[in-house]
Amino acid sequence: MRTRFYAMLLLATLLAACATPEQRAEQARQEMQQRIRIFGPACRDLGFAEDSDPWRQCILQLSQRETQQLRALQPPMHCVGIRGSYTCFPL
Repeated sequence: MRTRFYAMLLLATLLAACATPEQRAEQARQEMQQRIRIFGPACRDLGFAEDSDPWRQCILQLSQRETQQLRALQPPMHCVGIRGSYTCFPL
C-alpha cells in the first residue's frame, strides 16, 4: 500500500515538473479557489468584506497558519547520505 502511494507521489511530481506555465497558473488558481472556499467564511465572520484586499490577506494568513500547524505535527527527520543519495528516517 505504501509503495503504491510513493509511486503515485513520484508520478505526480514528475508530471508537475512537465507542466507548462499556463498549467501551473491554472493549478495555482484552483488552489486559491480552494483556500477561498475553506477560509473565506471565517474571514467574513471576522468582519472582513468579501472580495476585499484585507479579506484575501486574511485567507492567506489562515491558510499559512494551518500549513505551519500541519508541519509542526510531522515528526522530525534525520537524513544521511551523500549528494544525490539520501536516506531519511524519523527521529
